[in-house]
Amino acid sequence: MKKLLICLGIFLLAIVLCPLGFVLLSQIGAWEGIGFIFILNLLLYPIAFVGMGIVAGTDIKKLWFVPVAASILYLPAMWLILRSLVIEFTVYAVIYLIVSVVAMLITHSVIRMIRKGASHEEKC
Repeated sequence: MKKLLICLGIFLLAIVLCPLGFVLLSQIGAWEGIGFIFILNLLLYPIAFVGMGIVAGTDIKKLWFVPVAASILYLPAMWLILRSLVIEFTVYAVIYLIVSVVAMLITHSVIRMIRKGASHEEKC
């Protein structure tokens, strides 16, 4: 079930956000497109990467690849949207990878603390 959710999330990131950005940029002007790129990179993509990190943190041993795959898919997405490869977006990909890994590790540690607390309460 978790793998299905993760695959669905990556599919949505790759299929929905890429064409969404491409279609919107082809329909709006250049100045609005710059604003749209800022919204994508500073609002939508970070939320998506944190969400993927949280879901991957529920089972790190099986889902560790999700943040890596999402950050790898980010570069072709921006390539499709901008119609050219801008090297500076690799910095964004690395930052998004770091953000999603941190979210994954925080989620994993919170789940471990909750399980440890629940097992400690059962012993008492």
